[in-house]
Amino acid sequence: MALDCFFYDVNDNDIDYFSMSESLHEAIFNNRNKYYRSYIYLRKLINYYGDAKFEGNEVKSLIEDLKLYLPYINKDYHEKVYLLIKKLSDPRVVRVGFYGD
Repeated sequence: MALDCFFYDVNDNDIDYFSMSESLHEAIFNNRNKYYRSYIYLRKLINYYGDAKFEGNEVKSLIEDLKLYLPYINKDYHEKVYLLIKKLSDPRVVRVGFYGD
């Protein structure tokens, strides 16, 4: 099971996909580290089995949250977070949906 992330363009076409593993999610939302609570857009992803949607400027805000929060994430997962940031930064992306299983 994974938290599935779909990226959509202005015509609502599905243009990319990212699968957030449970281990990556746990690395981001580590129970010992509650700093994620300060990141308004990032914390929308706290529920691994729930859904979260971002549109327009919210996508940019999520990118900024991830960049700022990166130092709090285990370095073993930085490459995956960078990949997510890269996909979110695609200029064609105007909407993103994270869907739990």
